Amino acid sequence: MSESINFYEVATISIRQDQSLVGPLRSRAQAMRGRLRLAIVEEANRAMIKVTLLTSVVILLASLIVTIVPTLILLTREGVI
Repeated sequence: MSESINFYEVATISIRQDQSLVGPLRSRAQAMRGRLRLAIVEEANRAMIKVTLLTSVVILLASLIVTIVPTLILLTREGVI
């Protein structure tokens, strides 16, 4: 909504001052592309963190299974448990 208000203000001022809209629109488009680029980078960083956490959990669980299950089997064979 604020983009449309800003565009309206820029257009109104340009028309009143009899100036071209190309310069202001070009700078607005460049700013919008910059914000979009930043949003994409932030989303990619969040996705990378999620993948890293998920991988860490899977590796931790696999390590626990590999170490605890054989230990439990040995302890039950020995009659400790």
